[in-house]
Amino acid sequence: MTSPTQQEAQKIINPLRSGTVPSQGLQHYAVGLDREISVLRDELKEVKNGTSHIKGIRAPYGGGKTFITSRLAEDALEAGFVISQVTLNREAAPLHQLEKVYNRIMTGLQVRGVEGGALSYLLDRWLDKAEEYAIDVRGVSEDDEPALREAVRERVRDLLGEFAKERPAFAGALNAYYEAHIDRDYGRKQQIIGWLSADSNVSAQGIRGIRGRVERKDVVAYLRAFIGMVRHLGYSGLVIILDEVDDMRKLKRNHRETAWSNLRDIIDQIGSGIPGFYLVLAGTPEVFDSNAGFRQLIPLYQRFEDPTIETERPNLRGPQLPLPRFDKKQLTEVMQKLKTIWEIAYDTPSRIDDDFAPYLAEGWTKQLGDKSPRIAIREFISILDRARDYPEYDPYAEYHFNLGEAELNDEEMPSSVLTDDNTF
Repeated sequence: MTSPTQQEAQKIINPLRSGTVPSQGLQHYAVGLDREISVLRDELKEVKNGTSHIKGIRAPYGGGKTFITSRLAEDALEAGFVISQVTLNREAAPLHQLEKVYNRIMTGLQVRGVEGGALSYLLDRWLDKAEEYAIDVRGVSEDDEPALREAVRERVRDLLGEFAKERPAFAGALNAYYEAHIDRDYGRKQQIIGWLSADSNVSAQGIRGIRGRVERKDVVAYLRAFIGMVRHLGYSGLVIILDEVDDMRKLKRNHRETAWSNLRDIIDQIGSGIPGFYLVLAGTPEVFDSNAGFRQLIPLYQRFEDPTIETERPNLRGPQLPLPRFDKKQLTEVMQKLKTIWEIAYDTPSRIDDDFAPYLAEGWTKQLGDKSPRIAIREFISILDRARDYPEYDPYAEYHFNLGEAELNDEEMPSSVLTDDNTF
């Protein structure tokens, strides 16, 4: 593997300072997940070839779920997929209000080489192809605007097939978008994008061919149609990653029941066949096993049940992908790789010697076990920075493993917090 460029190295180091996972370059410091990443890549290939997959990523809090799903997103973009990564949230993106999750999916669409939300880019390309078909195959003159608009409407209906009859508002929105595109009416295009994305602040009022709003019952049907569109454009399909599924366990019981029921319905429809669709859910073991998790709805629990999960050799190609424990040795190796990346980022050797990474890994492993390697990694980057800016800084003498300063959340905090003089 080639080393990252200076710019790539900076894009890796900067997010790690705040304890977040970088959006790119993860392969440069990945450790211990080769087998799991290989399985996900194999499934991506299957989806690209026209199958569909559902995968549950299972690990304790801080166990690497966000890292591996971010790595999957990188691989999916490289393999020609459209992707969307959504962090579920009880207020902004709860599963019991599926249209809100759909809104996050559509506004967060990404394709390789396009900055920002990719929905308008994809719609423009799809309708351009419909226009090219009308001109090149149907022989419609591009100077005959009324005839061209009608030919594009017919092509949209043909491509959508029966779906155009079942959900006429979807086809109507595409036609309205095309007309706004022809008229160079950017504001109307954005209004239609908002409607197609189920933006609650956008109304269909004033847009010919559209009524009402995108509702829960429309979500999977619209996603199915959208996947067909992107595959028609030559993309491999759609990868949706839903992170922080744990937050749904904190919903009120009746809302949880609706959330799990919505998820079961999506999974059942994917199982019946949506070529090019890969849905990934990331959660702790409690999501998959507890009574407030999937077990609350037994049919959903059964779809993810796997008797091999707690064994020494779980079936990684089953419905759940359990991540291995992140131990002190792996944490040390990650820090050593990050030291090299940091030196590339700032074109300067670090004063921190090779013995400090295992020293820091030992200290934080004693404090947190394997609960949250992000804390130790963030602290290591901070030490590299301070050693650069303060020539007199001696981390062996001055650094303390202080839980109170580590900004841990409830899941990361050890069951028995040590005394205030909490040093290693």
